[in-house]
This record gives sequence, structure tokens and C-alpha cells, in this order.
Amino acid sequence: MSRLFRAPRRGLRLGLVLVVVLLAALGARQVASILLTPGARGLGGAAAVVALFVLSCLTTLPPASLVAMAAGAIFGLALGWGVASVGLLLGAIAPFLLARYGLRGWVRQWLHRWPRASQVDGAVGRGGWRAVALLRLSPVMPFGPMSYALGLTAIPLGPYLLGSCAALPSLAVYVSLGVAAGDLAAVARGERPPAPVQVVLLAVGVVALVATALYLRRLLRQPAGEAPTVRDDHP
Repeated sequence: MSRLFRAPRRGLRLGLVLVVVLLAALGARQVASILLTPGARGLGGAAAVVALFVLSCLTTLPPASLVAMAAGAIFGLALGWGVASVGLLLGAIAPFLLARYGLRGWVRQWLHRWPRASQVDGAVGRGGWRAVALLRLSPVMPFGPMSYALGLTAIPLGPYLLGSCAALPSLAVYVSLGVAAGDLAAVARGERPPAPVQVVLLAVGVVALVATALYLRRLLRQPAGEAPTVRDDHP
């Protein structure tokens, strides 16, 4: 009997996830318009940047890099990076929890059918924050989709958030690009001043991608019993 009730509950969770993502996509443009108002440099503008980061991580619209550049153009390097960092970390949490509590039940069923996928899930859980940090540095996928993907693994929230801090140095680069652009109109048009550091970031990303593959390969060879588990008994 419990299985009969579990399927509708999972369907309801999936529906709620889709509704949240849709509302986030619709709200992103409204929040972005606040940054073009005269009061954008105040507390309201900072709140708009943070909210826009969360919406960006939920929907990838607008790109998180563009939001970081806008923060730099409005607040400068130091304050812009601080505001952007808060937004990015909150943006990392939102899709992670949405995937964890909205989609994890579906994934658990799939993992039972595909043992190899279950091993990868356990490997990320065993790797903890180090695995997350390497994934954040490597150009595997954008920040938001990566947050969803990691929410479907067995890694706890604490190590996940700690590993996500590895993205903060590269965030400072995008904020500095916004500072150099000087105005939001240039940022909106995608005009970026030359930045040799972007080449360095690309090289770091490639190295991190190779390191991630080697690290996860080593974790896959560890006994499966060492992997932490995520309970799926929430309502």
C-alpha cells in the first residue's frame, strides 16, 4: 500500500520543482530591471543581485557570469565580489535542495537499475568537498546545472557548500570584468575588456577536469560500503 502512495507523492514533488523553475524564469527579468534604476547602488540593488544569482542558478537565465559582471559595474570590485559571493552561495544551495528533496526519489530508483551510476553517486559522496571543489573548477557544466546534479548525489549539504567555495576566486574575475566595463549597458551588450586571466582560468579548468576524472576513478575503486547514504523518508 505504501508504494501506491509513494508514486503520487514523487509526481507531486516533480511538479513542484517544475513550477519553481518556471516562476524563477519569469521573475528573473523583473528582478534584473531593478539593476537599471537609480537606486541600484543601494541595499535594494544588492538584494536584487543576490536574488538574480539565485534565479540564475535555478534557470541559467541570465548567465551567472553576466550577473557577476553587473555586480562589479554597480558596486565596484570589493563590495561587488562580496555581494556576488553571497548570491552565488545561496544560488548553489537553492537548486541543490530542490533536486535533493524534489527529485532524489526518482534518481534512487534509477540507481538501483544501473549499478555503475550508483557507484558514481557513492564516489561523489565519499569524495566530499574535494570532489565538489574539483567539479566546480572544471568546465564540466554551468554552475546551476552542476548544483542540480550534485543535489542528486549522496553528498551532504555541508561538504557540498564548502566545496562550492572553490568557485569564488573565478567569480572575482567576472566581477572585475564588470568593473572594467564601467557601466551596465556595456555588460548587457556582452562587451568585455581583454582579460588574459580568462586564459589562465581556462587552463585551470582543463587541469581540474583531468584531476576530477582521476580522483573519481580512484574513489570508484574504493569499497561501496564506505559511501554515505541519503535518506528518502521525507514526506
